[in-house]
Amino acid sequence: MSEAPKALPKFEHPPIDTHFHPWTKTEWKSARSLRLVLDSYLYHRQFTEQDLTDKSPTEDQMAALYRKLGVVGMPVGWNTKTHTGDTPTTNDYIANLCKTYPDVFIAGWACVDPLDLKTALKEAERAITKLNLIGFKFQQASQGFKINDPKYAPLWKLINDMKVPVQLHGGYTGVGTGVPGSQGIKIYLNRPYPDMEDIAVDYPNIKLFVLHVGDPWVTEFAALARHGGNVYRECSGMWPRYWPGEMWYELNRRLTDKYVWGTDYPLFDLEALLIEHLTCKDPKGEKGYREGIVEKVLWKNAIEILKDDFKRVGVNLSRWGVK
Repeated sequence: MSEAPKALPKFEHPPIDTHFHPWTKTEWKSARSLRLVLDSYLYHRQFTEQDLTDKSPTEDQMAALYRKLGVVGMPVGWNTKTHTGDTPTTNDYIANLCKTYPDVFIAGWACVDPLDLKTALKEAERAITKLNLIGFKFQQASQGFKINDPKYAPLWKLINDMKVPVQLHGGYTGVGTGVPGSQGIKIYLNRPYPDMEDIAVDYPNIKLFVLHVGDPWVTEFAALARHGGNVYRECSGMWPRYWPGEMWYELNRRLTDKYVWGTDYPLFDLEALLIEHLTCKDPKGEKGYREGIVEKVLWKNAIEILKDDFKRVGVNLSRWGVK
């Protein structure tokens, strides 16, 4: 990896963080039952609830950081109420965040609780038609649902009919790591085959973004994205220096147009992560970006893939050279 720059460059076009959690001093409690274990896993130390409150940003601080770095973000909702009992980060909150800070939070992802299907169907339609959110984010293991179970077909049919994109958690999750019983979190719910392939094939109007590196199914997720014209990848949840070789291979070659940037902020330091992406270069593309690929991941692919969706929710794309 190259030596880190003393300061970030002034970007000609803002990088687009397609996946971050607005876990502020109040909203982190939407994952209250899970965060102490998750943060202990990520940072190798024990936390109290007060620690999490103290280290979480306010909404103004969060917006100021994105603004300072010249980055825009797409906040995601969180709703595991039936599975964990936690009070959600609501879709109204996500929509209001985008309305309050439109220069940095350009579009938001809704989240509904599939285990409460009747409510989820009503809320899913409201999130798109009334709140003007861009699509949906699900964390299957934390929400406790198997996406291709026929009982959830009405939800997928509705989303497919509305023709909006979806983010799905892919592979391993730090949630529940290291404790007996894993807090009821089952990783198999985040698998590519047959679960995600069923959704991608049966509901072709859905642009399906598979989040994170996707271990232990990295190669399978690459095949899913190569094969499915409506399947895309995202790369948050792990520092690029640790990405497996097969991920670097595909990102630099067959999947150069399929990867978008995400951060999982504030679980990961936004500035440090951005610096690592900019300095993780490798002419051979074996453990770093080949020439011209990092720009695709940071913003070009997101604009190309989500251009019509951005326009639908009123995002001004002139900052990325789009009329």
